[in-house]
Amino acid sequence: MGKTLVEHFAIIRDPRQRRVKYDLIELLVIVTCALFSEMETFVDIAEWARCKESWLRRFLPLANGIPSHDTMNRVFRLIDPKSFEVAFRAWVADTLPGFGQTRIAIDGKSIRGAAARRNPIHRVSAFASEAGIVFAQQGVPDKGSETAAIPEFTARNYCAR
Repeated sequence: MGKTLVEHFAIIRDPRQRRVKYDLIELLVIVTCALFSEMETFVDIAEWARCKESWLRRFLPLANGIPSHDTMNRVFRLIDPKSFEVAFRAWVADTLPGFGQTRIAIDGKSIRGAAARRNPIHRVSAFASEAGIVFAQQGVPDKGSETAAIPEFTARNYCAR
């Protein structure tokens, strides 16, 4: 059996400078679990965590309880996204050993409400269809340029060449 999510997240450096109230790994695990439960905002995630606190305590000490949505937001703005991605991808590979054999669908979307903006945000996602998860995203300059992200996905070894 592979390493746990907690063990994989241990490679992520805590960027906070001062004494901290909430453990970084606990916070990362809470957010990850909530995202798998289809929570979309930090407010939703904090509410979900409060409702699931007894379940979370089965594998997390939560010595200081559940962090606020503001704390989660601040920490996620500070952590290195690449190290989070590496740790998460390694956990997925341990959890879904056949993941490397799955078909990958690539699709681009404009972020909701982006059409009303002067410079809308466009993202391309690599979706593992059999596993039912998005495992990579890449920003692109404009709608219709999904193919521009494919070399980045293959360079990171997300998709077979």
